[in-house]
Amino acid sequence: MPYAAALRRLVAAGLGGGALAWKASHSLAEEKGKGESAASFGSDVYAVYRPEGAGDGTRVLLAADYEDMIEDFRRKTCRLVILGETHGDRVAHFLEKRVFDDLASSTPKCGLSMEMFESDKQQVLNEYLRGLIPESSMLKDCRAWANYRRDYRPIVEAAKNQGLPVFAANAPGRYVGLVNRSGQEALLALGEDGRALLPPLPFRMPSEALRWKVFDFMNAQKYNSNSSQPACPAQAQAEEVNPALSRMVEAQSLWDASMAWTLAELLKAGECSKVVHLCGRFHVEHGLGIPEHLEGYLRSNHCESTLASFDRNDSSAAFRSVAKTAVFVPAEFSADGRPSIDLDALAYSADWVVLTDASKSTLL
Repeated sequence: MPYAAALRRLVAAGLGGGALAWKASHSLAEEKGKGESAASFGSDVYAVYRPEGAGDGTRVLLAADYEDMIEDFRRKTCRLVILGETHGDRVAHFLEKRVFDDLASSTPKCGLSMEMFESDKQQVLNEYLRGLIPESSMLKDCRAWANYRRDYRPIVEAAKNQGLPVFAANAPGRYVGLVNRSGQEALLALGEDGRALLPPLPFRMPSEALRWKVFDFMNAQKYNSNSSQPACPAQAQAEEVNPALSRMVEAQSLWDASMAWTLAELLKAGECSKVVHLCGRFHVEHGLGIPEHLEGYLRSNHCESTLASFDRNDSSAAFRSVAKTAVFVPAEFSADGRPSIDLDALAYSADWVVLTDASKSTLL
């Protein structure tokens, strides 16, 4: 599979940010958004679950409800809520706005951070939020995603109407593309202005767990798209050392590091008592991606003031001391409301798992 096409598949699955794909010009975003309004759904199109230990060292998902989840997010010790979506999941987008609205109504200053905007567009976004430029200019200059009007406009407008900040958390697409072509060493040639838009260099390389997760995904895509035989482990091992694939995973890591750095800086500044961050669920599932990078930033001296005491021998303790995660997973439901998905396989995904009715969504 050509690696550009592979990257697009990863983005569509919610793995990568939209820096290289699923972006559109203002005209496309406007055209696709015409006549579309924010969706409204009842509780019959989603199911909330909470992972808990089973006593034998494993975890299981227990049925819960939305109020259980939002009360967990409202805790004072929870300063960051990361919501991982499958891009285009309309039920997830509805619930994301509901979470933000509920937290904003009970938190002195709740900020919204988004993968869907790149860091070099923060000034443009700020000008729009302050009413200095029209939405049409913001959409064009920010290169809004094609589904912006339908899926993200409601939550951005909610923040704008309440005078709450919206943060452009993703790395500029041109720099993600540079890493995808030449590796992160190429970023060292950037000038001071360019490097100011990125996390500290060099950023952490992808963990082995994340690398293998990407490889497994790509092998599954190859099998599903153009192969009559499943990919074998030897093939995966051969791809592990493929330079093009390694650079692609490195580009994925820049997305994660950039969003994690944005969040670390927000926690350090303390201007927002709570931050809600939207991203593709692959960026946060299983504690990989953003949580890994943010753990490192939180443990460094520049963010020490954001932390309560935590066990430094626990590899994810710093992250868990300030953050909660939820992932929205599209699923088919039977006539009696049972999801046709392996719940046990999701028990390690996040602090909260929300299954959404896939029939209500147009997944990208």
